[in-house]
Amino acid sequence: MEKILLLNFCLCLQMLVMAADFDPSKFNYCKAECTDYYDEVHEHTACTCNKLEGTRTQIFDDIVNFRTAMVEIHNKLRNKLASGEETDRGFPNAANMRVINYDLELEYIANCYAKVIYKGHDKCNRKHHAEYNSGQNIAGSSERREDIEFFIQRVHKWYNEIDNVLNPADFIKVFGLEGHAKPKKSVGHFSQVVWAETTRVGCARVWIPNNPEKKAYHSVLICNYAGDDGIGGNIQDGTIYKVGEACSQCPEGTSCNDKYTSLCGEIEPIPEREPYKKGSHPLHHKDEL
Repeated sequence: MEKILLLNFCLCLQMLVMAADFDPSKFNYCKAECTDYYDEVHEHTACTCNKLEGTRTQIFDDIVNFRTAMVEIHNKLRNKLASGEETDRGFPNAANMRVINYDLELEYIANCYAKVIYKGHDKCNRKHHAEYNSGQNIAGSSERREDIEFFIQRVHKWYNEIDNVLNPADFIKVFGLEGHAKPKKSVGHFSQVVWAETTRVGCARVWIPNNPEKKAYHSVLICNYAGDDGIGGNIQDGTIYKVGEACSQCPEGTSCNDKYTSLCGEIEPIPEREPYKKGSHPLHHKDEL
């Protein structure tokens, strides 16, 4: 038992060291293009991260507290579902729900997209080592808000799509956006927040004063998601989570978390360094673009 725990600790430490050593601002994402379901090739979002569109403000204030808040709200909501608190809504306990930790590469790619976003999702945002795209949630508001609580509430709104799900048992077992939502309602943000095998999140905040294509998107939150293998959630025909006693089917090498007792895995320290940025000039806390 001690050998297994020691091996798990060493592997986790190795992953942390590798993550700390990787600088996404120095990686050539132009070589990391993506091919979609229709065999169309798309340029990576971070390929032209130094190119700007429109006038906007990227928000980097209070970055460590923001990262902490994003990790905590995601894990709080995932733990709520996994523990069986949503059985009245038809959602059973989750046996394999992982904890989520913060990821600086996902944050970097989200900030690259924040420089050009007007509406919708980007088409190529995979991590440098991943074969497939990361997952992504985007929320916007017409009012100018930069406080962390505002962005926490955006994550709550994603989760609250739980009320839009038809036939939860089928939805959990075989994911798909067709036929699982109430008319004209969304469920994909919720499913991404609670996708069991997602283990990493990285988010960006941006203020877009003049958004000609989507006027409700002025204050915007972009969160990218990935699992240990780099793959995001919301995989067509995939399983959102395994049903069973909470924390009873944790992946090998993981166990129930001490704080979020219905989730599998350990919480890593929140990164304290400034966000990575293309170019060598220093990063200001609030960049006018």
